[in-house]
Amino acid sequence: MNATATIAATQPAALDVDHISYGYNGHPALTDVCLRCDTGALFGILGPNGSGKTTLFRLVCALLMPDRGRVTVLGLDPADAAAAVRGKLGIVFQSGSLDARLTVAENLRYSGYMYGLWGASLRQRVTELAADFAFGDRLNDTVGTLSGGLRRRVELARAMLHRPPVLVLDEPTAGLDPEARDRFWQRIEAIRRRDGVTAIFTTHLFEEAVRSTSLAILDEGRVAVVDAPTAMMQDVAGDVIHLRTDDDTDVAAEIRSRHHVDVAVTADGLRIESGAAAALLVALLSAFGDRITSVSSGKSTLADVYRNATGKIFQ
Repeated sequence: MNATATIAATQPAALDVDHISYGYNGHPALTDVCLRCDTGALFGILGPNGSGKTTLFRLVCALLMPDRGRVTVLGLDPADAAAAVRGKLGIVFQSGSLDARLTVAENLRYSGYMYGLWGASLRQRVTELAADFAFGDRLNDTVGTLSGGLRRRVELARAMLHRPPVLVLDEPTAGLDPEARDRFWQRIEAIRRRDGVTAIFTTHLFEEAVRSTSLAILDEGRVAVVDAPTAMMQDVAGDVIHLRTDDDTDVAAEIRSRHHVDVAVTADGLRIESGAAAALLVALLSAFGDRITSVSSGKSTLADVYRNATGKIFQ
């Protein structure tokens, strides 16, 4: 798998990141990053805290300019046309940016003014979005009274006011419970199907990353791997066995010696990849059954992909 995301061959790309680097006070945050995302994709950027996700988000949104390299959105370079680029983007920030003292309708109206929307056309657009995102009965409620999930829906609706062709979302479900998170992504999928909108999002959650049509994994400011999540997981050899034992370090050493396999000792126990997981599991239970406190076996996950690509446990 290449470290350059090539999703499809249409031009111009929704997003083209060409060998960009960026640092803060001499400390690199991104190094030689290359990504390409075509229109209509759901493009995920996965990484732990400190991997450079938010810096990349800010560069895409023309909030920062790269030290080296070039970013284009639908063929536009923010260095030359920052205002035009922002007009093509619907942005949802990680931290909530609605005014909690204003009503939902007031938040949307005032944002509409900034996009050049006025009068009847703005009122109609607010009504449409309130119906799309199921908060029509809450338009006159102050944002401070809304649940976290509903606030996120309002922020997503606000980002869609000017009908942008590209959504850029930075950890958009941070702080939401699993049910609210799932509803949020259902609405993103509905927008993509209906309007052909491209959605680019950052996340540290595997269950979100696996939804993407193409995924880039960042590690310490570099692209470790990029591909469709299903292809990534298929490329990890074999299945994965997870064990908990009475002494993980000691048992891991014995397994390596007896079976000549790689055993990773993690905070969650022992992890073993194997192309013959079923047979190995039988052998392990026979040899260490009295020392194993729990065992599971399954297909490779994005956590396994991350470890294979970076040599690290995702934290």
